[in-house]
Amino acid sequence: MGVPVIVSEQYPKGLGRTIESLAEKLPNESKTISKLMFSSMRSADFAKEMAAMRAEGRDQMVVCGTESHICVLQTVADLLAEAAPVFLVNDAVGSRTEANRQAGISRMAKLGAECVTSEMVLFEWLEVAGSDVFKKLVS
Repeated sequence: MGVPVIVSEQYPKGLGRTIESLAEKLPNESKTISKLMFSSMRSADFAKEMAAMRAEGRDQMVVCGTESHICVLQTVADLLAEAAPVFLVNDAVGSRTEANRQAGISRMAKLGAECVTSEMVLFEWLEVAGSDVFKKLVS
């Protein structure tokens, strides 16, 4: 759909890379950045990519990932501190426990993240039915 994607991987040397079933679905032009800091925004490489996207007028950030109460939370908090509108995709965040997942979502909402679902995001980007992309999404 032409939406730029930045993937952050927390300590891939020790925790592993993005699982193949997800990685194979990423757009070819997506960028993957390794990090040790919990917040992606505290990675110089990630912050540089975000600044470049914002300079191109892409200032709305759609965020998903794991762990919602650690890496996702700290990244969202730092994005909001930079005055970036954040859309947290509730059905695309996870944690090792449901309690931690819910606690992370709740805190990010209180910080100002707009909580949305995958379908909300996709259909807002799509805008109209009948296209080939629409047909692929609903099949």
